[in-house]
Amino acid sequence: MADDVRFRPARPDDARFVWDVNNDPTVRAQSISTDPIPWESHQAWFSDALERSTRYLWIVEVASEPAGVVRFDVDGDAATISVALQAAYRGRGLGTKLIDRACHALADTGLAGRIIALVRPDNAPSMLAFERAGFALQRSIKQDDLELNEYHWERTREDD
Repeated sequence: MADDVRFRPARPDDARFVWDVNNDPTVRAQSISTDPIPWESHQAWFSDALERSTRYLWIVEVASEPAGVVRFDVDGDAATISVALQAAYRGRGLGTKLIDRACHALADTGLAGRIIALVRPDNAPSMLAFERAGFALQRSIKQDDLELNEYHWERTREDD
């Protein structure tokens, strides 16, 4: 399955899929904001995401079927990554592979050589996936009264 992983830029007709994936109760529970996302708010956010030059919103496809979403928010020479998978694709080792491939794909664009992941400390599956994809824990931070682990990934010479 991991060999069938592909990314493509999100399109306007992906709005409902992205909303469904991000509103999954398990995804919400591990997000910085745990509240359900109203459709109207999502529509405005999604339109902005497609137009914003510093945001890269990719649909993860497995065997040509939508499986999840990867988002990068670029700021200077760094980008913050966010990943969400549909329930059917979780727990199968796909997260590590897609994180690794997505980071290399973004680095290949030259837009960011350092990628940051913010993970809730109680989200053991995500921490493990990021660590297996080459991320290293840097520190614990507080954001919006929430403790988060900050992981970093940097392209190395071995990656080239």
